[in-house]
Amino acid sequence: MSETSSAQLMSKFRNKKNYHIGGYASSIYLLAKIAEKEGFKDIHFDGAISWGDKMFPHFRSKIKEVFGCKVYDTYACSEGLMIAAQHDLDYYYIMTPHIYLELLDKNGNDVEDGQLGHVVVTRLDSRSMPIIRYYTGDLAIRLPRNQYPEKRKFAFPLLEKVIGRDTDIVYTQSNKFMIVHFFTAIFEFETGIKQFRVIQEDLSSMKIEYIPSKEYDEMVLPRIEKKIHEHLQEDFPIEWIKVDEIPPTASGKPQIIKSLIK
Repeated sequence: MSETSSAQLMSKFRNKKNYHIGGYASSIYLLAKIAEKEGFKDIHFDGAISWGDKMFPHFRSKIKEVFGCKVYDTYACSEGLMIAAQHDLDYYYIMTPHIYLELLDKNGNDVEDGQLGHVVVTRLDSRSMPIIRYYTGDLAIRLPRNQYPEKRKFAFPLLEKVIGRDTDIVYTQSNKFMIVHFFTAIFEFETGIKQFRVIQEDLSSMKIEYIPSKEYDEMVLPRIEKKIHEHLQEDFPIEWIKVDEIPPTASGKPQIIKSLIK
């Protein structure tokens, strides 16, 4: 979606009641930035529910400021598992009625509450596709019981923090933006690229590391670059860097965008 179409979408919710907004954390944040830029001070959602990527503190504060609502972050897997969610606390309620969550060390042993562990989850109510002890590649910390708030709405166990889903945003000097899904929507159709990572060191350009596949040909990079510029509607210098390996994050998952801009 372009900035213009995003502004048109947001304008439909001016002076409207009884609406929530839900989506990727980065997407809701950018919609809030656009609504703020357009001067839409009359959009008030009942709540904002985020999923898919990490809800950074500056995302949360901007969404709350512009849309005048509480922000509820969730933690799930695209395989159909809603694992945990915020409600009345900053912590995440683990949805134990339908999932069993383990936090394990690198040897497969349970970690103590308050320690970082690899997320392994079992779904208890899937009748179509059993998912048993599924390693998600995420890292998380379970809140120690002695730190549980006295007043909380649900008697579910709590996650203190979810780590390993960090995504950044690539900005241009004209303040256009590209979130992780901007790139994946282009690269997923290019079989000539096995893996890629976008690195931004300043607002004037970006670097793209890539690992070619067996289907790679000399037209792959110009074709991708053309698509990026067409969707962005701006010529933005791209430096392509062929590499043999792209290191994963601490969780073991690949990092698609790495922003070095503060």
